[in-house]
Amino acid sequence: MMKQFKKLTALALVCAALLCTASASYSPQNEAASDDFATFPDPYIEEETSEPDEPYENLLLSDETAAKSDEEILEEILADPDVSDAVKAQLLQKEKLYQEALDSLENGMISRRVKKYFVDVEPIMQEDDTKCGPATIQMVLNHKGVRYDSQSKIQNAITYNGHTDLELIMNYLNSRQNNRYARKTYQTETELLAFLDVAAQLDLPVIHTAKATRKNVNNNQWPYKTSGHFFILCGRNDDKEYVVSDPFYYPEYVSDVDEEGRHKPKFDDLFTVSTNYGKTDEDGNPVAYIGY
Repeated sequence: MMKQFKKLTALALVCAALLCTASASYSPQNEAASDDFATFPDPYIEEETSEPDEPYENLLLSDETAAKSDEEILEEILADPDVSDAVKAQLLQKEKLYQEALDSLENGMISRRVKKYFVDVEPIMQEDDTKCGPATIQMVLNHKGVRYDSQSKIQNAITYNGHTDLELIMNYLNSRQNNRYARKTYQTETELLAFLDVAAQLDLPVIHTAKATRKNVNNNQWPYKTSGHFFILCGRNDDKEYVVSDPFYYPEYVSDVDEEGRHKPKFDDLFTVSTNYGKTDEDGNPVAYIGY
């Protein structure tokens, strides 16, 4: 992802960062941290002499994966003999809750249910402009009270041919906590709210994808340009804004940050940056991708 700050700001932050040497380690159960788990140095910014090229292109979704519908993905998991009956039952329960939420919303019950669509996931800053995937994984595991690896170690585990795919992130999470993540798509706000309804019932962080162009930034649809990004979609507030826990939305990377790690796009803007990849369903209609 591209660093979004001016040269002078970057140089100032470099000088400040050189004065910092302290570090902190994470242990949700107050266990002693080991070398296998996260130790976070103070933020650092590398000096830049010119506007950088896009340093890291996240694949996010392979063409093969994107071509599958939600129903096909669910059917494949249910038919997989290596997936336990407990996991299959969990997926079926999530699908049942989703259909119930969708039916309620389509019957005009959005106003009554809206306050339920929130999972308060604490933001974690990515350590450089390539580590949005690892930071997003850390946010999920931190929320669930699971010890997690450093961002560098996670990145090594989820990177394939220089790219981080949404499927790789979900596979990593499925090996380290009890919820079974699967890729889902949405095309309408009602569908997204139904997913968030289930997420709130199960206290389940939702992973979202984005790709924002300079035009999106200029139109105030997204606070920074990115060739590919992962973050946590926490839910929708009473002002019909979608609350995002974003590992890149920090002064180290973005100017004019309102709240570190949190910003609040409207639905149309959220849908736009998610569909910037040009992915479509079998009928050619744009779709947005989440993992939940």
